[in-house]
Amino acid sequence: MNYYEKDTERARVAFAQLDKIQEAQSFDHFVPLVGINDELFRELTPNWIHGILTGNSLRRAIFKIKSVNLMEHFNQKYFFVCKEGDARPDILNRALENIDRDIGTKVIIGDTVNDIRTAKLFDLPVVSTATGKFNFKELSNHKPDLAVSNLADGKSELHAFLSSLAM
Repeated sequence: MNYYEKDTERARVAFAQLDKIQEAQSFDHFVPLVGINDELFRELTPNWIHGILTGNSLRRAIFKIKSVNLMEHFNQKYFFVCKEGDARPDILNRALENIDRDIGTKVIIGDTVNDIRTAKLFDLPVVSTATGKFNFKELSNHKPDLAVSNLADGKSELHAFLSSLAM
């Protein structure tokens, strides 16, 4: 076994251990981000398909979404997650290659600078929401197409932005 194969195996084992640690946590450990709730999904669903693009493993992504009771709003066909050696652009590239061709406009909604950079790398519209470790100013400095403090306070701006894209 060469060094690359050993490192790959170590990464696989580490990801599996992280998944087990995550699943040992209580569902109560997670709360949905401000403004992300059943009402928002009901409002968006007539015109949009909801997917997940994350640096998490599939098991961790599913665990987190189930823990905040939002799994019903997603089809796992549109879950694009980290695989060994992936960077965020690799995940997005795989998503774009696998998303149904009849799906027109694609939009990234994220809470990190990396989400903005990755969307811009692929010329995708991006909405940033300051609900993670980056504040509104930090995200705005990277020039997303729309920046909101959260999806509750920025709900009307989000709807207007998405409506402008859906035309």
